[in-house]
Amino acid sequence: MIEDFYSRAQSEVVTFSKTTVSFSVSLVEKYNLDGMEYARVGIDEELRRIYFAFQEKNAPGLPRFYSQTDRSKRKFVAVGELYRKYDWLDDIRKQTDKAKRQFILEEVAHDDEAIYPKYKYFITVGYSWSNERDFANCENYPEEPGVYRLKHAGEIMRIGESNNIARRLKEHVAVYGDQVDMFDFEIVSNVGERKLEERRLLEYFKAAVGRLPSLNPISN
Repeated sequence: MIEDFYSRAQSEVVTFSKTTVSFSVSLVEKYNLDGMEYARVGIDEELRRIYFAFQEKNAPGLPRFYSQTDRSKRKFVAVGELYRKYDWLDDIRKQTDKAKRQFILEEVAHDDEAIYPKYKYFITVGYSWSNERDFANCENYPEEPGVYRLKHAGEIMRIGESNNIARRLKEHVAVYGDQVDMFDFEIVSNVGERKLEERRLLEYFKAAVGRLPSLNPISN
C-alpha cells in the first residue's frame, strides 16, 4: 500500500525557481500539454498545496502557460506573486523530502467533462496526503510515522500524529469504530515536524470551524 502511495510522486518533472514553476519536456510531451496555453492556479492553504489546471483557451485572470523557448517544449507558469502572498510556498520550493513534496497528475474523467470542460490535467504540489481509506479494514493501516485524520461522512472527526500510524489507529478503532468511516494520512518521519504539522492542522480547523474536531481530547 505504501509503495503505491509513494508512486504518485512526479518530482523529477516539475521544477521550482524563485518566480516560476516549470514542467519538463517529458511531462509536456507525455500528457500533450504543448497545446495548453493557460493555467488555472489554485491554492489550498489547509493542506498547503498549489495546483495547476491546464486549458487551451483563455478566461479572465488566467496566467499564461509559456513555452521556455521556441525550440523547446519545456513550459512554465509565473508564480512570483503567489510566492509573495503565501510564504509557505517558499518552504515547498526548497523542500527536498519526497514524503512532503509530491507531484500528482490527474486526468479529468470523461464523465466530468460537462462540469470541467476547460480542464485537462491537474498537478498538485505540496504535502502528500494519501487517498482516503476504509477505517474498518486494519489492512489499510500504514505502519509508518505521520499525521492522520479520522473522518465520518466527509467530516474531520479527529486529527492526530504517531510514530506508528497503524498502532494508533488500532487503538482508535476499538473506541471510535462506529463514529469513523474513513481516514487519510501523510508520512512525516521527523517527530518535531510531525507535531508541528498536527498543531498547524488543528489550529486551521479551529479557526475555520470555531472548535477542535469532535473526537480530539479538547473540543472547545
